[in-house]
Amino acid sequence: MSLMSGDEAKEEIEEHQVVQGVVEGYEAEGEEVNTELDKYWKAVRDNPGDFTGWTYLLQYVEQEKKLDQARKAYDAFFEHYPYCYGYWKKYADMEKKQSGAEKALEVFERGTKAISLSVELWLHYITFYTEEFGKAGKLRDRIISVREEIFKKTEDEVSKRWNFEEAIKRPYFHVKPLEKSQLKNWKDYLDFEIEAGDHERVVILFERCMIATALYEDFWLKYAKYMEDHSVEAVRLVYMRACRIHLPKKPYISLAWAAFEERHGNYDLASQILSELDKNVPGLVMVNMRKISLERRKGNTAMAETLFQEYINGASQPEISSFFSIKFARYLLKIIGDTERARATLQSAVEKDRGNIKLYLQLLDLEYQCRPISEENVIKIFASILDCENFPLETKAKMSQRKLEFLEDFCASITTLKESYDEHQKLMKDLHNERKKRPSDAVSSEEPAEKRPKVEATQNGSGDQSQMTGAVDPYYGHWGSYANSGYSYPPQQWGYGQHYYPS
Repeated sequence: MSLMSGDEAKEEIEEHQVVQGVVEGYEAEGEEVNTELDKYWKAVRDNPGDFTGWTYLLQYVEQEKKLDQARKAYDAFFEHYPYCYGYWKKYADMEKKQSGAEKALEVFERGTKAISLSVELWLHYITFYTEEFGKAGKLRDRIISVREEIFKKTEDEVSKRWNFEEAIKRPYFHVKPLEKSQLKNWKDYLDFEIEAGDHERVVILFERCMIATALYEDFWLKYAKYMEDHSVEAVRLVYMRACRIHLPKKPYISLAWAAFEERHGNYDLASQILSELDKNVPGLVMVNMRKISLERRKGNTAMAETLFQEYINGASQPEISSFFSIKFARYLLKIIGDTERARATLQSAVEKDRGNIKLYLQLLDLEYQCRPISEENVIKIFASILDCENFPLETKAKMSQRKLEFLEDFCASITTLKESYDEHQKLMKDLHNERKKRPSDAVSSEEPAEKRPKVEATQNGSGDQSQMTGAVDPYYGHWGSYANSGYSYPPQQWGYGQHYYPS
């Protein structure tokens, strides 16, 4: 199976941009707009992934029998769903009825090029050609010659593949999710062919598979990974088809494409891919961080800092702003070597999000890394935590314990140490009294996890792998490393006083 050259890929991108302009600029042509037609166009402009909206549009233009409008609708539809062989057939039938066999032939040629392994579309094509131009002749010979060699090579191994072929229940494209058994069969079939080692056969099977699994990014990623050992340009075309046609709102496939281009030195294209993803699915922290990291690896520190500031100031939630502030402070401290700016960044974040303990922990971490360590700065941070009304007594007790441990290691004044010890004892007494006043169920919730009754976990096995329609929280998945920071060790029982002060 042949792959597109670089020039052909460029032409395809330009054609995509032209058709996209039809969708976005339908009303800008100066012609009088049909109110009903404009309603259907608006639906697909607002949400190009709405398959039902496209079907309504195509039904309408076909009923109206206005060929120019119908052509625009079909061309725009196939930019998003090129594997729908039934609509290629409808398009060809419409052209045959309204403009003649030659135009219908052009549609069939386009369709078989877009979905070259669709047996159903080829059968419709042959039937049409036979009816309109006599016996298929050269067309049939061309189809047979292309497949004859493949057939001879695979004939001896048909029995090995028969179970896989029999298990394929939906070889055509549809927006409805595939059954898990179907997905597993495709995966096992691909693994079998890859292990067999016939590259041409593997590519053909991947192309067949992608017709049915076009909305599953795992299969596109598997295809791209396989092609990396064979052709850089082929990998790029796989990513291009996945990200710009079938899965423009799935983040992981676009992130993989951007990483691929960066590995090959195409920094501008990698940045463009990330920007397109950010536009299609705004607000994903992982995308924002990948854009920053790309600029950092390029050595463009000015742009990296600009992006950090943009995301900090434009965050929709204080927690997200704090997340970027922590990342920015670490960048300033470890990459730029500017401790003062790092400290100022965290202090500014604390002013906006006083109840976020992670910010205080990062401030402490920053001070611990300074040489020499500033006892005054560390004590101020602990004081701000203990004086903050946003934190419960449990949190304050833990931080007070850590303050004592710090003073034991670094404090230059025994008086300060004694005062902190007395404050800690008072805090522990307040905490003890508060716990005594709580209901029994609240107290039991503080028991260690291993002592609590075990609850059977439930699993959700009904995940829909079709085009992403729901938003994923872009924030909480990035905090894990901070929860496991150096400040999360369990506090030791403070026994300093028993050695210095008589009871």
